[in-house]
Amino acid sequence: MSNECPFDTTRIYDTTLALWFPSMFLSAVETALSVRCCVVAFILRGIGPCGETYLRQRLQEEEAEKEKMDESLRPETHQLIEANA
Repeated sequence: MSNECPFDTTRIYDTTLALWFPSMFLSAVETALSVRCCVVAFILRGIGPCGETYLRQRLQEEEAEKEKMDESLRPETHQLIEANA
């Protein structure tokens, strides 16, 4: 009998490293997207350095759009008969 082990441990380590690197990359991408979503949520809630200006700007834009819609819905009036006074 020999003391040689038929199990090659270096193959397991190579496979483990090959799976760890993509896992770390995907984890970093997930972290970056989570931070970005968190910042957007804070801005939309009005929290943070640029939250107040963003909300104010959006409200002004919506108000301007509503005014344009109100003006476009008003019927045009024309005077068909001249009034002689």
